[in-house]
Amino acid sequence: MAIPPLSELLVRVSRDTVLEQELEVAVAVGLPATAWEPISIGRELLYINAQLVSNWSVVTQEGAVAGGFLTYAKGPWLTLCAYEIFDAERIENSSATGIIGLSNATGVPYNFAVGAVRILNEDSRKTYTNQVGGVVPANGTLATVTFIADEPGSASNLTSTDTLSLVTTVPGVTPYFVEELIGQNEEGDDALRVRSREANAKASPNGPADAYHYYAKTTVRPDGSNVGVTRTNRIEGNGTVTLYLADADGALTPTDRGYVFDNVNSSVVPTGFTLLIPSPPCDELLVPVTITLTPNPTASAPHAETEDNIRAAIVGYFASIPIGGDKAQSFQGVYLSTLIQLIRNAAGADVLNVVVAAPAANVALLPEQIPVLGTYTVTWTP
Repeated sequence: MAIPPLSELLVRVSRDTVLEQELEVAVAVGLPATAWEPISIGRELLYINAQLVSNWSVVTQEGAVAGGFLTYAKGPWLTLCAYEIFDAERIENSSATGIIGLSNATGVPYNFAVGAVRILNEDSRKTYTNQVGGVVPANGTLATVTFIADEPGSASNLTSTDTLSLVTTVPGVTPYFVEELIGQNEEGDDALRVRSREANAKASPNGPADAYHYYAKTTVRPDGSNVGVTRTNRIEGNGTVTLYLADADGALTPTDRGYVFDNVNSSVVPTGFTLLIPSPPCDELLVPVTITLTPNPTASAPHAETEDNIRAAIVGYFASIPIGGDKAQSFQGVYLSTLIQLIRNAAGADVLNVVVAAPAANVALLPEQIPVLGTYTVTWTP
């Protein structure tokens, strides 16, 4: 039996239908509705109310009613549905946090209080504020100060290739990279639906595949922040279960890998089985992308902006590919045709033609591999 979609069970009530019913009620209670002209006050008030009722029928269908079904719920309604029915809480966004070093080239120590130092990531234009005070010695460095991104989410991530500077210039004092700062975006609707369905498996004593995925993705650090696992691949051996892990950016840190191991091992793995999580928990396969773009003569966007848009689209596509590729597809890996199409979509009307020289074909993935953007080369034709 085919499962009817919610749109067939609940149909929006049109404005004209509501207005017709209102006029029928007006006549039934003795109002001179038949004598009201289309521009009369009485009829206009009914018209306004009819539009509001019609709009409300949409809100009811897409909100309160759809909110009771995991497939159809969206936004806050999905958050409520996942929690009440599947005991799955939406993973919140988190701010990138970590150490940024400070160097002092002057002969005077630089003293600073909590919140007094703000650092600009010149590549992303995001800023970071110090969470502790300290002193940068004269003609020395300080590499123990924790900074937190002023905006939560992965857009504020800091990597070794980013350029740093002080928002408020202090003579002789400059920031420098010490470690990556990684934040996390709020869990999207699609990911929450998948994890909610996986949540059912956590009740099984036999360690089904979805239970491994669920507990890996819901692992938290001691401070309560989510580790950020978005991709898993489970492979059974002779008395062993190997679990490969990745977040949206790639392999987990050794510390986060340990948190996931402890959570999964204590919650899922049945007696007699050994859980194996390699270190690193996945292999990052660098995929170089080389493209030639033909600009649209009427385009207004700078080439650098177009290149950044394409890069972001490629990174997003690679981050969506499961570890080892999508098992539901005939080929597990990076599809060249998909890559070309998303590059064209990201370039938009600013580019007339796209030629992809690398990769030259589909890129196959081994069970432990995820694709990561390697060398990114863009050439513009005259």
